[in-house]
Amino acid sequence: MAKLPRKERIVYETKYSSPRERHKGIAQVLYTLYDKGYFTAEADSVGGDSLHLVAYINRGNKFKNTQIRPGNLDEGMMPNAVFRDKLLYNEPFSPQRVSELFKKIITQYENNGYPFASAKADSVHISGNQLSMSILVDKGPAVTMDSIVIRGNANVKRAFLHGYLGIRPGSVYSEKQIKSITNKLRELPFITVERPHQIMFSEPEKAKVIIYAKKVNASRANGIIGFMPGSANGKLLVTGEVDLGLWNALGYGEQVTLKWRRIQAGTQSLNAYVKYPYLFGTPLAVNGSFDFYRRDSTFQNITFGFGVQYLFIGTNYVELFYRRQIAQVIDADKFSNSAQLPESIDFTANNIGIKFNFESYDYRWNPTSGYLINGSVWGGAKNMKKRSDIPETLYDGLRLQSYQIGGELKVDYFIRLHKRVTLKPGLTMAHSENPYRFLNELYRVGGISNLRGFDEDAFFISSYAFGHVELRYLIEKNSNVYLFVNGGWAERNIVTSYFRDNPYGFGAGINFFTKAGFINFAYALGSSQGQPIQFRNGKIHLGFTGVF
Repeated sequence: MAKLPRKERIVYETKYSSPRERHKGIAQVLYTLYDKGYFTAEADSVGGDSLHLVAYINRGNKFKNTQIRPGNLDEGMMPNAVFRDKLLYNEPFSPQRVSELFKKIITQYENNGYPFASAKADSVHISGNQLSMSILVDKGPAVTMDSIVIRGNANVKRAFLHGYLGIRPGSVYSEKQIKSITNKLRELPFITVERPHQIMFSEPEKAKVIIYAKKVNASRANGIIGFMPGSANGKLLVTGEVDLGLWNALGYGEQVTLKWRRIQAGTQSLNAYVKYPYLFGTPLAVNGSFDFYRRDSTFQNITFGFGVQYLFIGTNYVELFYRRQIAQVIDADKFSNSAQLPESIDFTANNIGIKFNFESYDYRWNPTSGYLINGSVWGGAKNMKKRSDIPETLYDGLRLQSYQIGGELKVDYFIRLHKRVTLKPGLTMAHSENPYRFLNELYRVGGISNLRGFDEDAFFISSYAFGHVELRYLIEKNSNVYLFVNGGWAERNIVTSYFRDNPYGFGAGINFFTKAGFINFAYALGSSQGQPIQFRNGKIHLGFTGVF
């Protein structure tokens, strides 16, 4: 607490957790005096015992005009080009501006290896209310990073933390990086921060980071069962899905996912994805993917590719990717006597694109606030292939080689309305463009992931824009009940047909947590093409997510 024992002095006494914090506290008192116009203020003596320290600060005089020279300020530490030759020259004295200048100088040094740097006025000349001075910097010892110490059972390798935090042994100390450590760690889904990190100066020129974190189960094993009443044969059709995801199993932040799904008889898909982050200690990640989709006896698609991501904090990234598609019609004999091309056709395509993902939640498994923005844009060349079992005359008028472009966007936002009530509005949209589009290259939409109230992959469409609103009531930390409505606009524009609709759906559900994992149960009704809502066509979705 500051005192005024006599006219020109201030005594500042408080409690600090470390000498480094005490040093900053004294500097803050000086900054306060600078703002008030006492620009020659300095800590002229320090005293006390092993438990207490008293700093005597001389306020000095107040001035109206000033000239400031760089003094011994290092060239690379000047805040900006304005101050290269002279800082302030015969300008009205602005305590705030000069104080900000000193703060920026100290910040420059703190972010470039000098955490104990200080700056003060030197060679001060006073003439009336005129003030001229030079900047005198005491850099203190140059400090480099020593190591990262993990306290707790967090399963994460130091090599991953070096890349993720940007702090490596031997790297220059940066106060900016140090201050961001806790926030960065809180963005990782596979650990939880138990308390703020600490910095230990093991040697005068070495700094060690101590992290307090424990493991969080982020890997998953999902199983989903869907029931679709009212099918053509009048029987109940059971669909299924298995989703296995390993995240940080080895401690390097790596991801491996394998997903199999059967949405109806004869139709199934298989998706695999592998990602390895912070390649060679850089903020780069590499990934590879493989996707297989078979639509009964109509067609099958194989898509594979790879990408390079630039990683930001948490799970945020920007990616450059390559993707190759191979599409094949399975049973084309039935079109041998047809007068027009089938809805699906054989083709190959090569695309490159940019993908991005930015997300932040207060709690990943059951957020009450936060957001998700995920999307991509891509383009490339498509090459259609003629089949011998389809009359060649049907290909007349088609250019076998053509361009294709497209883009996708998903936005979710969580708004906390009350301690236990959260509103989740969102938007999902996509568009693809090609002069010769066919059914087996369209987006597959419908089901619990993007349009509830409909069968999985109920719509094959070239463009869509769906909005959704979900109102959640939190039962406890990992459980909630919810009401939802979703719907929007969909279009299918292909060579053989055109379709446009405004489907919508609504319903209710519950997410709850058990020792084995998360269970999701939802009931939804939907309508498309102007058809009335019918309860016998309701969709029941039952999902399970096991975490380990």
